[in-house]
Formats: sequence, structure tokens, C-alpha cells
Amino acid sequence: VRPAVPAPGRAALHMAALSPAPLSSPDFIRLQAFLEYVVQSEPGCLTLFHAFLFVLILTGLLVQRTLLGDINDTERDTVVHAVQHLVFKNILFIFYVLNPETLSELMFWLGWLCGLSLLKGFCEFCNVRVAELSQASSLSTRSIR
Repeated sequence: VRPAVPAPGRAALHMAALSPAPLSSPDFIRLQAFLEYVVQSEPGCLTLFHAFLFVLILTGLLVQRTLLGDINDTERDTVVHAVQHLVFKNILFIFYVLNPETLSELMFWLGWLCGLSLLKGFCEFCNVRVAELSQASSLSTRSIR
């Protein structure tokens, strides 16, 4: 028994329905032109940067509240000091080493280094929290013995 072979017309229609739209479609070209305009214009670039920072801050707060709980004063001071030091170094690095020529390039580097600063803040927070928990656990095991 031979397996049924679909007609070539039906297979072509089926494959055409599953394949993505070509990159030369009019909608894609309009979207690409719009994104190029937004990135190259000053207000659009600033808007994208502020939107990125907003999403970054919300993500950081969400992770902090759900995974790490409340922050005490020692942890807050350590994180603020570490992030302020890193931001100062990042600003010097951007303006004296990279020396961006366009606003979009400046916003890209600022966004990238803001993301790294957020990760550095989480690292410092976790280091302080681990140190406090290990100190608390060593105190509690000594009092038991």
C-alpha cells in the first residue's frame, strides 16, 4: 500500500501559511523606518532610554520584593555606596574612554551600564545578606552548644 501523497498545490499552500512573512513586506519596512527614526531623533532616543530605565527599576523592585524580602539599613547603605561608586566610574568611562559621538550611542552605553549597575547592586545586597545570615547562624549554633 502506497502512502497518500498530497497534491503539490495543497502542500505549497500549507507551507506558505506556516512560513513567516518576508522581511521585505511593507509592514516590516514601515516598522523598520519608524524604529530608525525613533533611535536617531533626540526625543525618541530619550523616550526609549527612560522607558528602559522604568522597566529596569520595576524589574529590580519585583526581584527584590519577591526573592529577597525587605531591606534593612545596613544592606541599603552598602548597596547605595556600591552603586554610587560604580555609577561614578561608569560616567567617567563613558565620557573619557568611549567618547560617544551620537545621542543614540550615548543612550545605549548608559542603558547597558545601568543594567550592570543593577546587577552589581544585587550582588552587594546578596553579599551583605549572606554575611548577616552566616553570622546569625554561627551565633545560634554557639548558643545551642
